[in-house]
Amino acid sequence: MKLTIFGSTGNTGLELVKLALDEGHEVVTVVRNPAKLSSIQHEKLQVVEGDIFSTEFLQTHLDGCDAVLSCLGSNSLTQATTIYSGSMKAIVPAMRAAKVSRIIIITSWYVKVDPNDDPGRMARWVIRPMLSKPLNDMAVMAKYLEDECQDIDYTMVLPPQLTNSASTGKDLVFDIGRQFTSKGDHKIPRADVAKFMLQCLKTSDFNKNCVAIAQPPRDVQCSLQTIGTNNSHTTKHKSWSIASRRSAQKLINDCNRNDLFTVIHDLTAKRPGQTLPSHDSHEELPERLCKFFDDKITQLCNPLCNSEMNPTSFSGSFSVLKNPMSSLTCSLETFQNVSEEDMRKRIKSKKIKTCPLDPAPAVVFSNCTDTFPPAITDMVNHSLDHRVFPKSLKSALITPVLKKHNLDPECLNSYRPISNLPFLAKV
Repeated sequence: MKLTIFGSTGNTGLELVKLALDEGHEVVTVVRNPAKLSSIQHEKLQVVEGDIFSTEFLQTHLDGCDAVLSCLGSNSLTQATTIYSGSMKAIVPAMRAAKVSRIIIITSWYVKVDPNDDPGRMARWVIRPMLSKPLNDMAVMAKYLEDECQDIDYTMVLPPQLTNSASTGKDLVFDIGRQFTSKGDHKIPRADVAKFMLQCLKTSDFNKNCVAIAQPPRDVQCSLQTIGTNNSHTTKHKSWSIASRRSAQKLINDCNRNDLFTVIHDLTAKRPGQTLPSHDSHEELPERLCKFFDDKITQLCNPLCNSEMNPTSFSGSFSVLKNPMSSLTCSLETFQNVSEEDMRKRIKSKKIKTCPLDPAPAVVFSNCTDTFPPAITDMVNHSLDHRVFPKSLKSALITPVLKKHNLDPECLNSYRPISNLPFLAKV
């Protein structure tokens, strides 16, 4: 076939030109700077310098052409552009004049927002706003093709993030008519995209439509099994990277709008290592910190509990009663028991944070709201009836954290004790 390729000096365009020549096609490329294609020398390659926005110029180089492929793209992802819509409004009239009806165009995932096909919060609130300017021009081009080019057999190929990795050699997964596909990974080699564009020329299944493509996902379980038989650090790193990426994507998709940027910060921010005072052993430091915090609490409580304290030592009208209970005119005699529904709502309202002291991860309590509430309700009501809080739930995991990053880490007074109670104790 004789192919005319636009955007052939870009990374994807270069891959497309090389692959088309390797398959035996005759290739005509229209470029602004022919020097960028000097590395490719082939008898079936014709490089033409010209203006892609000029219909008259393009027509002369489309005569005798079987199909057009466009890899045109913007040099900036953040600046406004008309490269997509402007070039297409020049290419299509030139195709009509030259009696060429087939064109393959590369755009991107998320060109348009389909309310009936939600791509997830990450795409709606992060990716699309960041890439809104080129995506908006792609949408203008897509509307032009759909509304005014029904005589043209166009196909818009929508890939995710492009990489310069070598071709995987695998068949891509795709969804026709969608703005993205959930069948595969979010990155794809340019060589695989170029291969798919050439494959589109051999079928009419994608005519007058868009097709979202992706690299088939790797099986994480198989990858982890590979780790057991392969000591390669690269294999291990890639396997866990895939698992981490999918976990992060689920966190972003499941969060609400108010928590989105907090979640993204938690996922992307560099976490400094925990700062602790110098110590001789793992047993000595906890004991020292425990004694320090215990003494500090005692110092705070003593003035309030000292019945012999002189009231005048406090400023204002505050005074300490020798017997605080003597002034009370009422007392609590009973507590109202809670219902299973109350307990179920309280469990659901709690932030899911597991403490090492929990007998099971907190998410187990949160997800099994039909199993645990009856037993927990009985425990709470029994505690209220006997006016006793279970001693086993009074323990917490204490983490010493510097009050400010510029304080002396060797001074115990620079630390604040952060307690993490078991999930059941919080409830």
